[in-house]
Amino acid sequence: MSSEASVTTIQLQNAFVATLARFLTSPWDIVKVRYENYEVGKNNRREIFQADYEIGGDRTSIRLSLEALDILEELQQHRPEGQAESWTWLEFALDSAGRYRFEYKYGVPPLIAEQIRYS
Repeated sequence: MSSEASVTTIQLQNAFVATLARFLTSPWDIVKVRYENYEVGKNNRREIFQADYEIGGDRTSIRLSLEALDILEELQQHRPEGQAESWTWLEFALDSAGRYRFEYKYGVPPLIAEQIRYS
């Protein structure tokens, strides 16, 4: 997606949703993604995600495509309007009606913090 010089945050979000939806072949009620990308020392980034969908109260893990992960990485380069720093993790939800929400978070991401603690 970075081939466009002036890609916007909204365009990247929409591209992520479209990419994710292409890979959802089973029926689902809601899809949730937690994505963390954090610098852990000089020139050492950690990237981790959890993704799953729910249907009828049952949860199933899914893998994100490389294309979806690339879009999330590019999205991290776009700061939300009014923010002085880039976010370090996000929580995403998409319901079966097509409504979605991105929640941008800051600070040490919890999954990466757990990896660091036990490494």
